[in-house]
Amino acid sequence: MRLFAALSLLLIIIIASCKKEIGFITDKNSKLNFSEDTVLFDTVFTQVGSSTKQLKIYNPYKKKLLIKRIWLAGGSGSQFKLNIDGVPGNATNDVEIMPNDSLYIFVEVTVNPLNVNSPMIVSDSILFETNESIQDVDLVAWGQDAHYIRPNTYIAGLPPLNIIAKENENITWTNDKPYVIYGYAVVDSAACLNIAEGTRVHFAKNSGLWVYRYGCINVRGTKAAPVVFQGARLDYDYREIEGQWDRIWINEGATCNINYAEIKNGFIGLQLETIFGRENPDNTLLNLSNTKIANMTAYGIFTKYFNLRASNVLITNCAENTLAITMGGKYSFRHCTAANFYNAGTQRQSPSVVINNYSSGQVFPLDSCYFGNCILYGNIENEISIDSKPGQPFNYMFENTLLKIDPATNTDNINNYKNIIKNPANITVDGASAQALFVNPNLLDYRLRATAPTINTGLPLLGQQVPIDLDEYARDGQPDMGCYEYH
Repeated sequence: MRLFAALSLLLIIIIASCKKEIGFITDKNSKLNFSEDTVLFDTVFTQVGSSTKQLKIYNPYKKKLLIKRIWLAGGSGSQFKLNIDGVPGNATNDVEIMPNDSLYIFVEVTVNPLNVNSPMIVSDSILFETNESIQDVDLVAWGQDAHYIRPNTYIAGLPPLNIIAKENENITWTNDKPYVIYGYAVVDSAACLNIAEGTRVHFAKNSGLWVYRYGCINVRGTKAAPVVFQGARLDYDYREIEGQWDRIWINEGATCNINYAEIKNGFIGLQLETIFGRENPDNTLLNLSNTKIANMTAYGIFTKYFNLRASNVLITNCAENTLAITMGGKYSFRHCTAANFYNAGTQRQSPSVVINNYSSGQVFPLDSCYFGNCILYGNIENEISIDSKPGQPFNYMFENTLLKIDPATNTDNINNYKNIIKNPANITVDGASAQALFVNPNLLDYRLRATAPTINTGLPLLGQQVPIDLDEYARDGQPDMGCYEYH
């Protein structure tokens, strides 16, 4: 047995010694291959890091390739940062790549402020030295300077905040540069924030805008230059990712106006809340018009005993509700579309629209809740929940409005349902069943199909009150339901 073991060991040694060592390629014309010759970054804000881009480097040969040196041309002063094969650093030496193998370089960029309003181009390159040959890959990013609002006040029980408009102060944000908010930007009591057309407001994670009780906000966008509220990441991959920031929170006691705004990719689009007791809703009002709210991880609009007048509003793709009306209040929706086709890997369970008049055992009056010439729809069977407790008025009306609602719901009561369209049938598109209403919800296009039963079924009087649609097309004498007029 000992002789057999010794012979086996000798055989292994002989075989191992016969293996040919893989050598390095030494040809001066040998070249690396790259996954791309230029690494491009979308626009990033100054002082805010970008997302990480990756570059793959290939050895296309049957021998090992030695990269004598990899380095960032701009050195330590560059606005780009590298991670080379898992090791942070802007330079490294003697990197081996096995035959037909590869390695990764990860690149980030942080743009230094230059106090310029227009986007700037920031560039550098990664250099590679192999066998006395130099190759390079360009790095290009577009940077944008911004107004930065950072928290300077810390109060127990509240998020970090910065009071941007103090009591009795009236301030205006212009569109000269974007605004980037960390923590909460707060409009104090009796103060007012005016936001000019074309202004872009960006929020870091868990950040938001808080209009405190008796404060006001006036958003003055236009069709050509809406005011945009979104996250602080401008990378293409983040363009429709929900939950990037927290909410716009408006309290009671003043008249606020939001016109031509886009509110997207947050937790809650608008939280309209009376926070200290029951304020007379006549002392509180938000006029919301020509506005899109989309891609929220909770609610598009969430209210607690508020007064809201909405027209030409589109609310889409929210994980909970597009519209949650709670604790009563006073509401009017004319030519609005709430269409919930949210799908982020889990099937949504909550209906698109919720209406109730209570909270924690307290019951509040729903003085009025009117939907006229609206569309309330989505991709689950029941998109309407109406839930009341006795003891207070509970007044609601759906007039010339399309509803996707539990088929068992009795909609014969003309005090609550008038000239409605209920649960429209699907149509066949390219041999498959499809909803009949919208052009393409997957692309957030909620304009009407030619097959939509909502065409020419609106109440003419409401069409006269809201004479142009969200695209600024004129409504005709027999208007369509929803925020878009078919044309």
